[in-house]
Amino acid sequence: MGRVGKKTSVTFASFDFFIFVNCGLSVPVLEDILVDFERILAKVPKVVELKKTADSVAFSLEEGYEMELIPAINFIPESFGGKATADSFKSEQAFQVLRRLHREPHKGYEYSSSLCETNLKFIREQPDFVARFARLARFWNRSLFMEDYISGRANTVELIAIYAAMQEKKANGVENPSMLTTFTKFLEMMRNMRNLRVEFPDFNPLVDLECAEKRGMKFGNFHFCIISSDLTVGVGRDDNYKHF
Repeated sequence: MGRVGKKTSVTFASFDFFIFVNCGLSVPVLEDILVDFERILAKVPKVVELKKTADSVAFSLEEGYEMELIPAINFIPESFGGKATADSFKSEQAFQVLRRLHREPHKGYEYSSSLCETNLKFIREQPDFVARFARLARFWNRSLFMEDYISGRANTVELIAIYAAMQEKKANGVENPSMLTTFTKFLEMMRNMRNLRVEFPDFNPLVDLECAEKRGMKFGNFHFCIISSDLTVGVGRDDNYKHF
């Protein structure tokens, strides 16, 4: 997956490997999995710049490729299957994660990697201009030097860029508005990030929302959004947002 899967990679290829661990009777402790990843990779000769973060193990290969191993949890119950399709599996995973977040909103950061296929689907559905501008924003982000690691930085920048491109397309009513004007709008959003509220109300990660509501998941007017620089992603109903 990662930027290669989204077709938004810049310079050297960057790969994010989401490794799903079955939930079973109890939710796996992701910190323990990260420790195992780090221990194994430390023994690989060509691995350089190995670094464990709060949610992943990042490293580079001698050839220059950047890699990141990210543990995720498979919440799909064993009973789910039969004639299920790839899309229905993704939808079921999204449903199970969002259902847990309704009960445990404080676990949003921990469970966010489990929505990686939903994230990939969202990016791939974007029109050509939006995808190209997201790639430009990633290149700009990569040119900035920041000494401290900021978890989710690249993805947050990418989502804000997508929103800026969507807004510019809507404002001009054309498929390919000016890249320069869109970039100016994007920079203005980044400058005022603490007051930023980005929403993608038209994106539904569930194949059948009505079916989900029948199963006890009342979404209402559910939005996927970025609200401020303190939070990577938030979800909410109308104006009552829960953050993760």
